[in-house]
Amino acid sequence: MKSGVMIRLSAILISTAMAASCSHGVGNLDYGRFRPDISETDTVVVDFREEGMLMLDDVVESVSYIRLETDPGCPIGRVDRVFFADSTIVIVDFRIASAIYLFDYEGHFIKQVSKPGNGPHEYLNLNYVAMTADKKHVVIQDRMKRRFLWFDMDGNYVRTTGLAKNGGNVEYVSSNCLVHDAEGIGGIVIPNDNSSFVVTDSALNIRYSFGEQIFSMKFNTTLEYNLYRCGDRILGRRVLDGNIYEFREDGVHIPYHFRLLPDDYSQYSYEDVDSYFEDINNHVVLDQLFIEMDNHSYFTLLQGKKQPYLYNHKTRRVAGLSTTFNDPMLAFFWWPFTTCGGDCLVSVAEPYAIIGYKSVREQVAPLPERFIELTDAISIDDNPILFFYKLKVL
Repeated sequence: MKSGVMIRLSAILISTAMAASCSHGVGNLDYGRFRPDISETDTVVVDFREEGMLMLDDVVESVSYIRLETDPGCPIGRVDRVFFADSTIVIVDFRIASAIYLFDYEGHFIKQVSKPGNGPHEYLNLNYVAMTADKKHVVIQDRMKRRFLWFDMDGNYVRTTGLAKNGGNVEYVSSNCLVHDAEGIGGIVIPNDNSSFVVTDSALNIRYSFGEQIFSMKFNTTLEYNLYRCGDRILGRRVLDGNIYEFREDGVHIPYHFRLLPDDYSQYSYEDVDSYFEDINNHVVLDQLFIEMDNHSYFTLLQGKKQPYLYNHKTRRVAGLSTTFNDPMLAFFWWPFTTCGGDCLVSVAEPYAIIGYKSVREQVAPLPERFIELTDAISIDDNPILFFYKLKVL
């Protein structure tokens, strides 16, 4: 073991981190010690020396897609987040258009939600976008003005609420319970290890802090994406931590703990960032992406490069996922954004990538009719296309 490495707490000890329940009164700082029921925790063992591979063709039961209507009012540059409400698809483009668009489930454009600007219901900075747990509101975080802008699913303005000092990754457990990804979440450098998730009410009164540090009303939040919504559940993960945490109204729970063999890198932390990056390619690391479904969980591990894996909840078996495929519709099974329904992963493909793939693939073998119909109907100027991959119950 290198001198720069210090043994961290085990998964069981980490689970006793300082926190308290959401059921405590608003602003209650009488923090208790958080002890989740570890009997509900699945231990997911990933052994690179023994795990097999699943062919993508044998895992995906069916593929469908939704073409997002191309309209002068919705020039999507890049899809960064996708939300599925009862009758509406919410598309967020942080980096290029800096816009939020609403579509129906046939891909027809409905409306843009707010716009960049300095007006009372506009945003200077589209820092982050969340959807409330009841799927009735889209909430825009405008870090420049330190506020949340609330809109209903018709795109109409509802209200404005306050924001932490530096808004970042936030998800809604309920309409009055928020989880913030707080500064220092990475835990790579030991002095920051106590910084972690913070749960507040909608007025930013702290209900509990996940780590030992008690954050002020002006706690800093990070732009890292360590929180994610899987259906109705909000999950989170700390860097170099083998646990997946679930945030509920009654507190924090640990539904999964990962043991990454042979070296289980999650057991270590570093005294400085340089030593972390020096060793990262020599160890197994649980990457940020984790998507929970009814029968599977999709996640990625790092050991020099990203490798996708599927965990079967029933058999508790893990297998690597090969991107080898025979059906060209599977060619756009890139890193999924989210899930739609029980076991359906959602990916996004740009029209130019689809058209480019067709020109290469048609020189090798005949293309199926459904793929030809798709490519003949799009141009490189169209909006991105959502692909839905229904997984088999293995």
